[in-house]
Amino acid sequence: MFIFEILKNNGMDINDSTVPSLVILCLSFLILTIFSVLCFFNVILYFTILLNRDNKIIINVIKKHWILEKLFNVYLNTSKYFIIFEICLFI
Repeated sequence: MFIFEILKNNGMDINDSTVPSLVILCLSFLILTIFSVLCFFNVILYFTILLNRDNKIIINVIKKHWILEKLFNVYLNTSKYFIIFEICLFI
């Protein structure tokens, strides 16, 4: 994983037996927390787009930027089951 490679490049090898188990536990909690926060932001972004899909001002701003328009379309076409899955991952 990317975090393990960064730590290994900085001189801390997680696979080494001299690393305390508390450090590995803290690193595991850090990874789970980051994953949970990303799920939370994904759900919030989904509901924000759903609530603002009929707002003309926001639609006009989104049409000016092609990246926002693609992101908007992805979230509008997202399945409800996927969002339920994201909420379960967050909890």
